[in-house]
Amino acid sequence: MMLTAKVKECGKVKTRKTWELFRATDFESLMYPCVCTCWLLGYFPYKYQPPVYSLSKQRFAISTSIMFIFVFLLFFVIYEINIGTRINYSIPELIHGNMYAFLDGLVIVVMYLLTDARLSVIQNLSRTSCILSTKDFKDLSKLIHTKDILGSLFLAIHIPNCFKHNIFVTVRNLTNIYIMMANFSMDIFYINCVCILKDCFKKMEESIRQLKKFRINDHMSTQTFMHHEQISPLVVMKLKNLEEKHLEISDGVELLNHTFMIRITIAAITTFIVITFDIYFYIIYSYSEFPVNSKFWYKPYVMPAAFYFIKFWMMIWACETATNRAREMKTTLWDVFSATNDPFVKREVEIFSLQIMHTTNIFTAKTFDMNSSFLAKIVGGIIMYILILIQFLLNYVVCTLHM
Repeated sequence: MMLTAKVKECGKVKTRKTWELFRATDFESLMYPCVCTCWLLGYFPYKYQPPVYSLSKQRFAISTSIMFIFVFLLFFVIYEINIGTRINYSIPELIHGNMYAFLDGLVIVVMYLLTDARLSVIQNLSRTSCILSTKDFKDLSKLIHTKDILGSLFLAIHIPNCFKHNIFVTVRNLTNIYIMMANFSMDIFYINCVCILKDCFKKMEESIRQLKKFRINDHMSTQTFMHHEQISPLVVMKLKNLEEKHLEISDGVELLNHTFMIRITIAAITTFIVITFDIYFYIIYSYSEFPVNSKFWYKPYVMPAAFYFIKFWMMIWACETATNRAREMKTTLWDVFSATNDPFVKREVEIFSLQIMHTTNIFTAKTFDMNSSFLAKIVGGIIMYILILIQFLLNYVVCTLHM
């Protein structure tokens, strides 16, 4: 498939198509479930007017109103946790509640302030994803739509469990589940963007491999000088086009890293905190009478720990596979053009190779890279803290028995 033709098609205004589940045909239909979730939460103040996304004044006003209500409820919950006397919290619960509210709560406000930056990401990906075919979108939608819908439904079924006899507990639960759903919508949006960029790198690699037939023709054209004169400029032109698309995709990676740097950092910290504290609470309450469930989770401690781990694992998986796909391009480029004798083609290949080397295309949050090594460090840290807690509990039990 010709990338040049795909880019020209993207410049045309497309008619609005009916959205179908698992049958995406473009960027809009691929992101539709994620966009709906964000819109319902007041977190998508944009509108789509083919072929571009733009800021909607009406939706932005609704989003701002929801954000003011959320900030008021968030500080009300923080006040009641630390100063109020409606519910008595243990010291670990107090620490856990404050860290959850200040980290996962305030990052929602931070991402709201990055409304323009998020719009730039959407516009960039909408343009960049034009190199993907309808089949590519359809295959990608099977993963993205399944993940987005199942994750949203999993959180939505907990909404009825938010309502308790205590009005403060009800308000706290509704605020907490909004925090959970808003952060989840940001995370699935980030994962979707990474998956789209990964498929763009894959399409680039396929386009490089398709140039192999031109290289073979170039090698066979020694007997026909005129044929060689026709093949060489065509290959050089295609390589230049691929270089431009590679730069556009690389700009998308850099823009995504910059926009979601704070969110990814907070996601890593809260994953560690939530899993560690929830396992701690589960171990503690296993040795005592289990308290009445005042949280919105049907299975406290176990379900949130599993949810956070699976969500962060999916982020790591998407980032690492996309990074590996970007790195494979240089190897593919040299495999295809290793035997070329044309000086113009050889020079263009060297330029393209240098460009790939200078654009790292690593999904990162500046302080750490999103890969399996980082996930292993988090899991190792969690295991270490769990062992420390178990040792502390054993010492406590032994001291109690000797008294």
